[in-house]
Amino acid sequence: MLSGKAIAQILGRDDPVCRNYYRGVYGVNTLHECVPFLDLNSSNIIVVNTDKVPHGSGKHWLLVHISTTPNTHAAFVDSLDRSPEAYSDELGAFLDYYIPDREQVPFPLQSPTDNMCGYYAIYFANQLCRGRSVMTACKRFKETRFRANGESLKVWFMDNYNVAFP
Repeated sequence: MLSGKAIAQILGRDDPVCRNYYRGVYGVNTLHECVPFLDLNSSNIIVVNTDKVPHGSGKHWLLVHISTTPNTHAAFVDSLDRSPEAYSDELGAFLDYYIPDREQVPFPLQSPTDNMCGYYAIYFANQLCRGRSVMTACKRFKETRFRANGESLKVWFMDNYNVAFP
């Protein structure tokens, strides 16, 4: 599983497009702290750690995307396809306030026992920062094909970030 520091390095430094829109990694209970860093005239990528520790190893990683250019677009990406309230009422309230109309993944991408959620968060950040929709980004994956989805994601990571998997 990726740590918050590894996610921050890839999105905040290594990715030449995402680093312009990356606003940080936040614990689900500290998400409100990102508000001063949001650029409402641009795209914003926020990674959320559900174990309430922004840079720890994390229980589960989520992605929030808020963009006002060229059109307003918002997304909440959970590779398990759960509602925000499944993680915390605070997360649900934050998303309802800032992005009430949002795109979400249409089906679970991974098994709850997989450790790929951080990689999915980075993949979707990459795609959304480049103007693709969640639905377009999901075309690479198949419903209930968790192992195949993970393998497809690993290939994509090697091609785009030269990241080796254990």
